[in-house]
This record gives sequence, structure tokens and C-alpha cells, in this order.
Amino acid sequence: MLRRIISAIGRLVAWAADKGVEIMLMPVHAVLMYLFPAAYETLPIGTEDDRAANSEMLPFDPFERAEEVIAAREIEANLALAWAAEAALSDAEVPLPSVKPELRSWLASLSDDELDALVAAGTEALYAHLHFEMHIPGVPTTSGRASRPELGGRDPCFSTAGFGVAAQRCA
Repeated sequence: MLRRIISAIGRLVAWAADKGVEIMLMPVHAVLMYLFPAAYETLPIGTEDDRAANSEMLPFDPFERAEEVIAAREIEANLALAWAAEAALSDAEVPLPSVKPELRSWLASLSDDELDALVAAGTEALYAHLHFEMHIPGVPTTSGRASRPELGGRDPCFSTAGFGVAAQRCA
């Protein structure tokens, strides 16, 4: 009987120590999330990740899914560039690609000149523009236009300056 009590107390102490270490490592995870955002980035829609169901913090490897995230980012950059090339070359409305919503709204907000500059820059430049602070000249950053609605970049009646300016352009 005494052996069971001591064993239960030992398990309780081990559990408390485990939770204490997990709580103490939360700031470390916050710093890692800031330094290595790809390690905490969610995978694109449609991929299943069994590790997401297990939200255990220990053991943690910040580079565990790095290759998957890089591959998903490359596919996303290729889809965005293919859409930009098709939208720049055709006069018709082109449906937006299946990428992240903030990237969709950014693509939709680009003008014809910005689309031309994006297509001329190429895939590697677009990848660096989207995921690193290496900007393409003549193309706005994604954070600068992420809140604009998806209009395909072709609506002459759209203006962020207010109703009067949009009404004068369309009149």
C-alpha cells in the first residue's frame, strides 16, 4: 500500500515537472515562432497533418516541416505567377488561383503595370517578394494591399479614395 502511494506521488511530481517545463518553454516557442515562422505555418488547404492533432509541445523540432512548407510556398508562387501572366496577356477576367486568401486579395488588387512587372521578374523574384523582404520594383508589398477586395485588378470604378473619386472615373 505504501509503495502505491509513493508511486502515485512520484507520478504526480513527474507530471508537474513536465507541465512546468512546458510552461517555461512557452517564451522560447514565441521566439522560435518569430525567428522561424515557416515552422509554425499551417499547411495549405487539403493536406492532412496528423501532427496537428497532437499539440504536444515537447519534443519540438522547428525544422520538422520545413521541406513541406517550402514546397507549398513554391507551388503557391508558381500558381500566382501563372495567374499573373494569364491576366496580363488576356483582356478577359481570369479566375483567381487557389492560394491563401491574403495572397488572392493581393493578386486581385494589382494593376496591369504591376502585373507586367511581376511577370517580367519571374518565379524566384516573386517567391522572394512574397516570403522575404526582397521587393520587386513597381510591385507593392503583400501587406500593403491585403485588405483590398478581390476585384481582379480591372475595375475602373474602384477607388480607395472615396465615393466621389470612383463616381468621377465611371461617369
